[in-house]
Amino acid sequence: MPNQPNPKPKSFSDLKKTLTGISPTGLASLLTYIDPFMDVLFALAFIFALLKDFSDIVISLIPYIGQILALLISAFCAIFIFLIMLIVGSRKNKALAKRFLLLLIGSLADAIPVISFFPTETAVVVIAYFMILKERREEAEERKQQAKQEQIEMQQIYAHIQ
Repeated sequence: MPNQPNPKPKSFSDLKKTLTGISPTGLASLLTYIDPFMDVLFALAFIFALLKDFSDIVISLIPYIGQILALLISAFCAIFIFLIMLIVGSRKNKALAKRFLLLLIGSLADAIPVISFFPTETAVVVIAYFMILKERREEAEERKQQAKQEQIEMQQIYAHIQ
């Protein structure tokens, strides 16, 4: 059975299933896929993003120079967070592209003077972390499905031998 991408929701039940994954209980179910050893890096990225968002508020109050410093700090923070996402997350091209796009949009939104007062970088880190947890859940479900398929095949082989 070849791996097929998830189809677009075609009916109300498919849409309901998609929205259930976004619900608080759906997000809470992702917490079972936390890997304490690998996710320490995300805790570091979260702390770094919080410090960056706090420094944006302080630095942005300085006219002209503050905006340039905030952009430079934001760029370095985005690179740091992307490297952590690269280390911790899966290396599937589609998933990597989604996380990179999320980071790019978050960094660009953070460059807008009025929005820079909001903790956008911190929100990006939290969203990216839940994206990685969702990828882990999907990989675990794929492994479970593959093991189930292999078990069925072995049972069929065993049935033919007898």
